[in-house]
Amino acid sequence: MNFAMPLEQLLRDNLLTLFVNYQGSVGGSFKTVSAKVSGDSGFYDKLAKGIALFSVRRYDVVVANFSSLWPAELAWPDGIERTELSQIQPRSRRKI
Repeated sequence: MNFAMPLEQLLRDNLLTLFVNYQGSVGGSFKTVSAKVSGDSGFYDKLAKGIALFSVRRYDVVVANFSSLWPAELAWPDGIERTELSQIQPRSRRKI
């Protein structure tokens, strides 16, 4: 029986691919790139160590931030859906 890769691992691999490709093209530290796309300078390190916990929403926001910063001369990695921040629905605030 063949099983699909767990979604969490697929999303983690996608983010790591974006980090490595982007940083390899523009330079700078992973901490700087991490702060730009996730708002957390330690997110890449936690992701690479397999200890980062993230929601699908955070995944979407990080991918959208990469998309907006992505160099025109660098091909977007195959197999990773590209999105924009404008496509992400704002969260509704729950009333207490």
